[in-house]
Amino acid sequence: MATKTAAPDLARTRDEWLAVTERLASDIEKWATELGWAVARLEGRTITEKGIGSYAAPDLRIKTPHGILDVEVKARRVVGAEGRADLVAFPSLHRMLLVRIGNKWLVKTDAGIDWPRKWGKKTFVELAETLTKTP
Repeated sequence: MATKTAAPDLARTRDEWLAVTERLASDIEKWATELGWAVARLEGRTITEKGIGSYAAPDLRIKTPHGILDVEVKARRVVGAEGRADLVAFPSLHRMLLVRIGNKWLVKTDAGIDWPRKWGKKTFVELAETLTKTP
């Protein structure tokens, strides 16, 4: 009997996660576009997770004045959170993590240290500018 309800629950979890990541990508795309930064949707990467199956995540590549910033969805099922996406900068190779806890995104360093500011447009712009500057 458990298998009959498990499949719809897993599909619902995957669909909810895709909706959350799409909202994240849309917000970032809007903020970057407002700044005049070029934004491209990256296609072709499929994530397969145990328990929710395979899905295509909405990844972004943003050209800032100082370099490239990729927004990469990593997984819905992560330890200590309900999802993760990374901000990865080139050429600096700096990274910040966005982790989903409850109904909000929290920013953490790649060492897991909490960022002192809330996720939103202002924090996105600060991180994008800081991460893409080469040391």
